Amino acid sequence: MKPVIGCLGAGRMGRGIAVVFAFAGHEVVVIDFKEREASIRGVSGGGQG
Repeated sequence: MKPVIGCLGAGRMGRGIAVVFAFAGHEVVVIDFKEREASIRGVSGGGQG
């Protein structure tokens, strides 16, 4: 069983690290402390645009 990876920060580097571990088969948790727009975070607006 692969360990769960926690990534603090969802900027360019944090997202890149999270993606690499996710593609390697790990469960990844990303925690961001900076306010970001949904389009930057890659989170859909729930069908609102």
